Amino acid sequence: MKAFFTYIILIPSLLTLSACNGNTSLSGGDDGDEVVDNDGWLLPKDEIRDGGVGKDGIPSIDDPLFVPKEEIDFIVDDRLVVGILIDNEVRAYPHQVLDWHEIVNDKIGDTSFVLSYCPLTGTGMAWNAEIEGTSTEFGVSGLLFRNNLILYDRETDNRWSQMFMKSVKGTMSGKETQMIDVIETKWSTWIKMFPEADILRPNSGSTNGYRDYAYGKGYLTNDKDFVFPPNNIDQRLSSKERVHGIVFNNSLEEETPVRVYSTSHFTDTVTVINERYHDYDIVVAGNKKMEFAESFYANIGDSTLTFKAVQDSLPIVMKDNEGNRWDVFGRAVSGPRLGERLNSTRSFTGYWFAWADIYDVGTCIYPEVVRCGRIDPGQ
Repeated sequence: MKAFFTYIILIPSLLTLSACNGNTSLSGGDDGDEVVDNDGWLLPKDEIRDGGVGKDGIPSIDDPLFVPKEEIDFIVDDRLVVGILIDNEVRAYPHQVLDWHEIVNDKIGDTSFVLSYCPLTGTGMAWNAEIEGTSTEFGVSGLLFRNNLILYDRETDNRWSQMFMKSVKGTMSGKETQMIDVIETKWSTWIKMFPEADILRPNSGSTNGYRDYAYGKGYLTNDKDFVFPPNNIDQRLSSKERVHGIVFNNSLEEETPVRVYSTSHFTDTVTVINERYHDYDIVVAGNKKMEFAESFYANIGDSTLTFKAVQDSLPIVMKDNEGNRWDVFGRAVSGPRLGERLNSTRSFTGYWFAWADIYDVGTCIYPEVVRCGRIDPGQ
């Protein structure tokens, strides 16, 4: 989803080739820390893959450098960034940097957090980095589950599944992460939303190594381009379509209900969807052209709000039946609830193939309410 320049200039091809050629399940390896035991994994052990780079072979960014947008000259308008808001401070993390580092350990105010991005599944998210009262850092384990990043924490050495958002091996196995809301959108949209936000840049002086694509530009859109073939092919949507998904019951033992909103349900103007799903009142705001989608619970206290889209007022994207206006981070910027914030769903955006492969038959695409689950090739 991190002096690095000399390292990165030498390594991109190595990272790509190593990851793409790691075609066997992990049962051992050169790095003794990465030998998978027979027991202890919450995930199917035979699906834990070795990405080929080893533990910390992809270096996390542990001392991030931020600059104003005026000092950024390497981000292309249609490349994506991951944005975060904590204590009214807004920052953006470009995919062009995250492609090569995948993890940023950062802090805003008193909140330490890890922002991770998996270029294989196209998923970016942030977690609170305090675990059982201790602040820790995270690193790249070198392992993958169904193409998705497995992190490790440097305090307890647990393994954490990014898309399952929980520890899947170690002393805290099964513990869920505390999510921090992020928004993913393209660079040209972000600078319209938050022109004063600070932007992550490489710690080295040069950005030349960050202008390329970690797995080639074609990987972003080619529906047949995978590092590891997915277990569950679902043809309801194109494999590389970016979708926003909400996870309601993050259980590895039971079918997990997941609500997915594809880009086809948004238009080139801001679109707002109000719906009740699995007894939850949800509002989703998105824009196909600007490439963003965010979801929130529509309840505040005893009130359930109903929302409508607001156009041409970024970062404001919607208003409600009480007369409040809300921005993309769910903050009330005007109206009787000024200063309040909607509760974010447990959600993130990524490639459809990854959602279908990780959560399988639990994925229900809006507006489906009865027929959920995958369609296999040939059906």
